[in-house]
Amino acid sequence: MNDRLVQLEELKMCLQWSPPSHRSSPKASNNQEASTSRIVRCNERDSTHATPSPVRRPNEFQVPERFQSCKLLSWYKEGEVVAEAEIGETNPQMQIHGLSIGLGAYTVCVRTAYVEDSHVYRPTSEIKYVGEAVSNFIAWTKDRISYE
Repeated sequence: MNDRLVQLEELKMCLQWSPPSHRSSPKASNNQEASTSRIVRCNERDSTHATPSPVRRPNEFQVPERFQSCKLLSWYKEGEVVAEAEIGETNPQMQIHGLSIGLGAYTVCVRTAYVEDSHVYRPTSEIKYVGEAVSNFIAWTKDRISYE
């Protein structure tokens, strides 16, 4: 959940309201009201418009390497390991099963399923449970992956 808040905060910072500039004429040249706000893209933003984020990403956050071993955690029981896997793709723009991975997930190759009837992150017509995903790549949310 914290990762999702961070992602939303990052997206919010890319589009930010900028106060209108004070001009001598409040009317635009075509006799319509002048715009009172504008969209500022990330690369146009300067430090005076930056607002502190209430959610911070830890400095030690790093994207895992491909083929790094990991454990997939349960959706329902805190700390329960449902499978052993290895990291596949970490690029959020890559696709798996016809859908983009997205900012909140990685692809993983399931090696061993411990709780075979545990639901996968994004079910497909062929794979709905972790037991069906053994030796296959599936998407799994970042915050439910352990690297211990």
